[in-house]
Order: sequence, then structure tokens, then C-alpha cells
Amino acid sequence: MELRHEISAVMNPKVLLVLALSTLSSVSLFTVFTYIAPMLAAETHMRENTITWVLVIFGAGITVGNLLGGRLSDWRQLATLVGGYAAVGTSLLVMGVVLPYGVPMMICVFVWGLVHFAAGAPLQARIVEKARRAPNLASTLNQGAFNLGNALGASLGGVLLGEGLHYRRLAPAGALVAFVVVLMVFWARHMDRTMMSDPDAGPPSTSFPCTKTERARVPWASNIVAWKEENYCAPHICMAATAAPITRTDWSSSTTSSE
Repeated sequence: MELRHEISAVMNPKVLLVLALSTLSSVSLFTVFTYIAPMLAAETHMRENTITWVLVIFGAGITVGNLLGGRLSDWRQLATLVGGYAAVGTSLLVMGVVLPYGVPMMICVFVWGLVHFAAGAPLQARIVEKARRAPNLASTLNQGAFNLGNALGASLGGVLLGEGLHYRRLAPAGALVAFVVVLMVFWARHMDRTMMSDPDAGPPSTSFPCTKTERARVPWASNIVAWKEENYCAPHICMAATAAPITRTDWSSSTTSSE
């Protein structure tokens, strides 16, 4: 029964859209990154030891991006996704221009790694938010989506190179995928506005009064303003509201006795 509810939760359209975003995000990344070493050798004319340092620079960028993305996601999740992937697409277009030049290319690789992982961080938070009944399963599927994008991105880059295109064409291809992600984020925003009530995404816990009538009968519930949906409440709000949250049964009995 529990497994059936978890599968139902992750089959929600909002959850599936996040998985699609994660997949395409990874496609955009690995279309270029899979071939970054031969691309730098052939187009930028870098030596092997220099390429190694470029990869270190990329690693520094993604570390900063992860830290920055987490904070931005807490601030404005969808705005971070839109701005982040627009920046990813732009950085890849710039990469296609500065590819022959060593220092500008190093800077571009750092910025690319930073903005890509800053934009990707909110996807993990969003998948858990949209599949509250199955957060572990949803997180696992999200990692699977990233891995699928890894394979698809490498395949896309291989197909382009197999067709006789130069390495410098990979960056614009990755940029195109990133801009598709931006359009899909706008669609996700539309779904958030038009599909406010979502029974499959609701929390499994019922320790907090969730309807307006129930909240009106519990004094401390009226002080909670962090409601995201009409009929659901996050378990952590309960814990913030009181050190010992009462259950529906406890609350009902206490109300009856007081009357």
C-alpha cells in the first residue's frame, strides 16, 4: 500500500516535469563536458597539464555554484532556475566564441560550472517538495534523471562530432538545450499556478490541523503564515509552532473537554 502511494506521488505531472528538467540539465552539461579535454587540446591548443588545471578550475566553479544555488533556491526557487539556466546558455554561447583563447576560456569554464550547478541545486529541493509522500524515491529518481542526461548528452555530442562538426559546435548545442530548460521552467511555473491542490504531493503526516475550520479552532495555528497550498501543511511548520505538536485526536479531545 505504501509503495503504491509512493509511485502515485512520483507519477504526478509536477514531479515528472522536474525529472525532465534534471535530465535536460544534464544533457546540456555533458554534451560539452564529455569532450572538454579533446576540445581544449584541438581548439585552444592547450597541453595536458594545462587541461588538468582547467578541470580544477571547473571543479572550483561547481563547488561555489552548489553553495550559491542552495541559498538562492531558499530565496526564490523558480527565479533561480530561470536565471541560472539562461546564464548557462549564455556562458556556452560565449564559450563558442572564446574557445581559441586560453585565459578567456579558463574564465568561461569557471563561470559555466558555477552557474550550471547553482541552477541545478534547486531541482533537488523542488523534487522533494513536489513529491512529499515519497521524498526518498523521488530523490533517487532525480539522480537517475541526471545520469540519464549524462548518457544522452554524451551521445548527442558524439552524434554531432560523427556528423563532421567541429568541437566548437558542441557549446552552442549545449546552450540550445539550456534554453529549452528555461522554457520548461516557465511551464512549471504555470503548473504551480493552475494546479494548486495536489493530493499526491501532500505530506503523509496528519499531526497538524490542515483545513481552515480546524486551524480556526487551534489558537497557535492561526499564527502560521507559511502555507503553500490550501489544504496541506509541512511537518516542519508544526515543529516550529510548538515544541510538542498535538495530533488530530489530541486536539479534538482537548477541544471537547474545554467545551
